[in-house]
Amino acid sequence: MKERSKIFKMIALISQIGITMLSSIFICGLAGYLIDQRFGTHIFLVMLILGIAGGYAAVYKLLKNFIKAKPEIEASKDEETLRRETILNDRIEELQRNIYDADKEYNHKE
Repeated sequence: MKERSKIFKMIALISQIGITMLSSIFICGLAGYLIDQRFGTHIFLVMLILGIAGGYAAVYKLLKNFIKAKPEIEASKDEETLRRETILNDRIEELQRNIYDADKEYNHKE
């Protein structure tokens, strides 16, 4: 269940990064286009570059906050959770060894 939670958090982060970049570029590009149409200037390219820079800055802050929050989540685990994770990891390793041994034995018979 923990793995699914991590996967969903990563999917949410990736989606948030994409939406942040696209929205900042789109909004600044649209503003530049409208200013060009209204006043006859050539500011579209400048606004587009500002949108890209703003998008990168927003994504940087987003990732910085995500990375900073991750150790806090790990530190909040109690002893029971850590004990269960250790037991599960041991069982997974044992199953992997059993599968490897069975595969090796099956291939050796052929």
